[in-house]
Amino acid sequence: MDDIHGEKVYETCDPNDVNKVGFGSGGCSNTCQPITKPTPSTCNNITVKPNTGYAPLNTNINCSGTNASNYTIKVTQNGNTVKTFNSQSASYSFGNSGNYQVQCFVNNTITSNACKEDVVVKPTPPAPSCDSLSVSPNSGTPGVTTSFNCSGTSASTYKVVLKKDGNTVNTFNSKS
Repeated sequence: MDDIHGEKVYETCDPNDVNKVGFGSGGCSNTCQPITKPTPSTCNNITVKPNTGYAPLNTNINCSGTNASNYTIKVTQNGNTVKTFNSQSASYSFGNSGNYQVQCFVNNTITSNACKEDVVVKPTPPAPSCDSLSVSPNSGTPGVTTSFNCSGTSASTYKVVLKKDGNTVNTFNSKS
């Protein structure tokens, strides 16, 4: 109802009006009732944390959507589905190295590129190992001064333990 020049003007529904304006987002029905169009569902975003690391990579996945009645999370590799979750959130362990994509479907549709996230799983690095330990001289009389050199694979720290008769005499936190 509007007030034009002091007179009350009532809008009426004409179901034959192709515009059907003013009676809801969908116009009006043949019985002059407002029709409200449903707001479309949308996927707002997906988060995968962490989204890069070494295998096995344990992740938490969460989808966010608007007007969603159901969620589907798909983990794919090279276009092939690896795992599907029929929920808004999930935990997944990527056991093998490779490039993956995690997708969030809201009401069976992806509505945004924000609902796709790439995951990079690197091969597990080899376990650190001691490859060699050289001691020079390796024998002598009491008071002898020796030097040592330790080399290893995938090692960032070193610890050399000097023992006599099974008992620790000294510890060196270095490779030489």
